[in-house]
Amino acid sequence: MNTIIDNGSDLVDIEEVKPFSEEDKKCFEELRAVLEKHGNLKRFGITLMHKHFILPDDEVLVEESDPKSNTQRIIPTKRSEVPADVTIVNWRLDKNCAMPPLCRLKLRYC
Repeated sequence: MNTIIDNGSDLVDIEEVKPFSEEDKKCFEELRAVLEKHGNLKRFGITLMHKHFILPDDEVLVEESDPKSNTQRIIPTKRSEVPADVTIVNWRLDKNCAMPPLCRLKLRYC
């Protein structure tokens, strides 16, 4: 099965996103209850849907982690160059697809 990866171009810019409010608490409580019911409280969380810039249609964001230096980078990457060992870490439920950043553990040792 191929995973559809969305570039998030239709999302709201981070500067225009409505901040978390009292109104959101009930939604979070219900989502927490569903995750708890399915034993997934420590597996899934919630992220704020937003964008920082527009990616071309042929690019997605890939996260690289370096545990030795305790750093992470999120890098625009051509879809054709996304590593085979990528781990999907974000999903869009409104489109039923993967959403960047995708995560790839990249170890760098000097």
